[in-house]
Amino acid sequence: MLDLKISLRKPKGILVGVFDVRCVGLGSGLNNVESYMAHSGFAGTRLTENPFQLAFRFTIHDVWGLINDYVDNRWPYRVTTTRLELGRFKRDLLVGCIQYFDGYRIGQVHHVFNPYAILSLICELGSIKSLADVDYSSYTFWTDTGSMKVVEMIKASSAQDLRRYCEYLSSSFLRQSEYRQHQGLLAEHMLLDFIDDAAVGSIGNQEQPQFSPDIDKETGEELADICMIRSGDRFHDMQSLGREPFQASTVMHLLYQAGYIVPIAKDRVGIPNSEVHMALEQFYERVATQLKISTNLLESIHEQMGIYKCDL
Repeated sequence: MLDLKISLRKPKGILVGVFDVRCVGLGSGLNNVESYMAHSGFAGTRLTENPFQLAFRFTIHDVWGLINDYVDNRWPYRVTTTRLELGRFKRDLLVGCIQYFDGYRIGQVHHVFNPYAILSLICELGSIKSLADVDYSSYTFWTDTGSMKVVEMIKASSAQDLRRYCEYLSSSFLRQSEYRQHQGLLAEHMLLDFIDDAAVGSIGNQEQPQFSPDIDKETGEELADICMIRSGDRFHDMQSLGREPFQASTVMHLLYQAGYIVPIAKDRVGIPNSEVHMALEQFYERVATQLKISTNLLESIHEQMGIYKCDL
C-alpha cells in the first residue's frame, strides 16, 4: 500500500477482490479511494453506473482464444494427437474453465472469468498429455492467492446463522451445477465433437440460470440484503479486523467483497464456480469444527428430502 501512495509512476491503480476497509487519519497508507461493488451497474440497484464494468475481465472469448492458441501452436503433444481428439480436448478444457473459473459478474457483464486461474491452467497444460490428466479438483489457484483466516473468527451466538447462510449458498450452487450439466446450451454442446466460435458466443450470451426461489427463499433474500444493500457501509476501523469475532452477517459481507460470493441478479447472490465452492466448504468446515456444530452443510436439506446419514 505504501508503494501505491508514494510512487510517482502510478497516477492511478485498480485493486480487486479486497475488503473495503480503510484507516482514517493522516497516517493512512492509501488516500483518495473510490470503491465500486460488483453489482454496481445492475438495473434497479442504488448504484446504476459502473464505469469499470468493461475495464478488466477475461470473457469467454478471451478464454477460448487462449485455449485455441496454446493447444494449436504450443501444446507439446499436439503433433501426436488427431484433429478430432484436439477438438474434443479444447471443448472439454473450455467446459472445465466454465465450471471451475467462470461465474463472476460485474454490472451488466456476466461470464467473467478469474484471469489468474485461467493463466495458471494454461501454464499447467505443458505437462498434461491428455484430458484424463486434468484434475480441476486439485487446482487451488484461488486459495493460493490469499487466506480466509481473517474471517474465521465467528461469534458462537452467530454459529447457526453462519451454517444457514453457507447451506443456502452450497445447495443453490449444486442445483445450478446440476442444471448446467444436463440442460442449457453448455450441456448441448458437450454432446458435439467440437465447439466453434459461434457456439462460444451463444454460451457467453446465456444468462445464469434463474431458478424459482424454493430453497429457503427468506435466507436468499437476507443474504442479498447483507451483501448488496449493506455494501454502502464502510469499515473505517481496521484495528478490530482479525482480532474480534464477527457476526455471521459481517463475514458474509466481507466474503462478498472478496469475491467468494457474487451477484447473480439484482436480488440474488451465490457462489461463482466449483473452485470457490470447494474453498468455501473448507472454510465452513474449519469454522464449524471450532464452533462444535455440524460440518455437513447439506444435512438439513437431506432431512427435508427424507434422506438420512444411514441412507448415504
